[in-house]
Amino acid sequence: MASRSLIQQYPTPMPADQPHARIAPTEGGAGPAAGFFRATYARFRQAVKLAPGVERAFGIGGCTVRLRFAGAALDPRIVPAFEHLAAKPQAAPDLTVCLWDSASTHTADVAPTWTTESYAAQGLVPGYCDDRFLTAYDMGTGVLSLFDARRNLALYWTRDGRSLPGYESGAPLRTILNWWMRGRGRHVAHAAAVGAHGGGILLAGKGGTGKSTTALAC
Repeated sequence: MASRSLIQQYPTPMPADQPHARIAPTEGGAGPAAGFFRATYARFRQAVKLAPGVERAFGIGGCTVRLRFAGAALDPRIVPAFEHLAAKPQAAPDLTVCLWDSASTHTADVAPTWTTESYAAQGLVPGYCDDRFLTAYDMGTGVLSLFDARRNLALYWTRDGRSLPGYESGAPLRTILNWWMRGRGRHVAHAAAVGAHGGGILLAGKGGTGKSTTALAC
């Protein structure tokens, strides 16, 4: 029920007279994508001040990825999937992802300035994507993802971290990591893996073809 409510509420622009209801897409920027990213990043900085969180570092694909959390809701739902890749923090990580939710940080929701009809494949919002910035909203998970390719800086927001579905916790940040890795000549694969001493097998295929069942059977 929480996801269905989010689908109905989030894509609909809120009245401009409501506090924090609308983020001006061109405020201080050269276009909608830049302005929306800048305004959303400001929301994260506000969340960190109101609800300080933790920072964690992981080695992914030979690179260092830093996760900056505001509040306490998302850490236990994102970090377990990466714990085996824990690394030493770096002064200049290859990618920084800022994560927060409105519920645990007591901050206003990130309200869009577009409508449901604006979405394209995989939740992309074409009017808020350009050569530098990417914006997508996943209606299934209720997660808003933004990426600044020039600064290797990403934003990950949801209304309430406690409502994240289990499959998002099992494979988090897929959209952001795929965007970032594409610029490094790599791609995220939808697959299952079976490993043992001396080697392993990667099982790739469309959803529902039996990857998970086969891996568990092994």
